[in-house]
Amino acid sequence: EIISNLETGRKFYNDLASIVTRFRDDCRNFVYQRRAESSSLENDLSTSMAQMSLQNANQTNLRQQKQQETLMNQQQPRTTPRPGPPLAAPLPTRANVAPPPVAATASPAPGMWTPEMGIRFGGPSAAASSVVNNDGAPQKPTSRDNRWDPSTQNIQFR
Repeated sequence: EIISNLETGRKFYNDLASIVTRFRDDCRNFVYQRRAESSSLENDLSTSMAQMSLQNANQTNLRQQKQQETLMNQQQPRTTPRPGPPLAAPLPTRANVAPPPVAATASPAPGMWTPEMGIRFGGPSAAASSVVNNDGAPQKPTSRDNRWDPSTQNIQFR
């Protein structure tokens, strides 16, 4: 019985070795084909870019633009500055603008965040359970231990 079990195990591992070897060879062939394909595509791309000669075209366009600008500057008549009394600098004036009245500022829509509200993390349940001090600053509830519990505190993006 032991010899038959050994023969069965030996046959299993020999078959497994041949299957794994075949799989390894298939993987190597696949990788080789992809590398050859990528190399071919890279060569095609580089030859296409060389044929387009983008760099040379850009340089010639820039040269033409510079030549046109210099021609335009040369064609414009130049005026010589006339000596005369120096111009006086204008005196700066300030407009009397009253600050806008406080009542004129629009109040934010209900539920919209303003800087005075501060930043509170958590969903509606966290906002409802927060307590405000006498000075208006939010106070953390004392019944919780300030650790995040994923089962009770959901993160919601709106």
